[in-house]
Amino acid sequence: MPNRSSLRRVLWTFLAVVSSFPVLAVTVGSAAWNGVNFVVCLYLIASVGGTICLLAGFCSASSQRKFLRWVTCVGALAVTTLSAIYAAGFVFGRTDGVPLNSPIYFGHFHAPILLLYAVAILCCLVEALLYIPGNRVPEAR
Repeated sequence: MPNRSSLRRVLWTFLAVVSSFPVLAVTVGSAAWNGVNFVVCLYLIASVGGTICLLAGFCSASSQRKFLRWVTCVGALAVTTLSAIYAAGFVFGRTDGVPLNSPIYFGHFHAPILLLYAVAILCCLVEALLYIPGNRVPEAR
């Protein structure tokens, strides 16, 4: 039976991966709509790479490999940084007619954009803190 520490890590990894999808959708959508320049290319690399790196967290939750911990930590920090950039851009660069609680739609699901960015920042920041390579992983008993 897995110990509580690895179950906690898997739970936070799941939440971080799920919360990174709206950031990925916004990045890919803006690249498709507005075209790709150098900055958008960096955002695409951070978003796609961060989401893929977060998937390594499922393996690193039960593994003792430092490489997987580094990959997960860097991916979580990439998505956290990108979410913070998008949130700041939405707050300070939006048109006056757009309310702060403006929703984003995914099929039948819709939620305020800032809420999705805040959840992504929180979940990915906790994920990055859990997988900092210097932290020692408790051994399973």
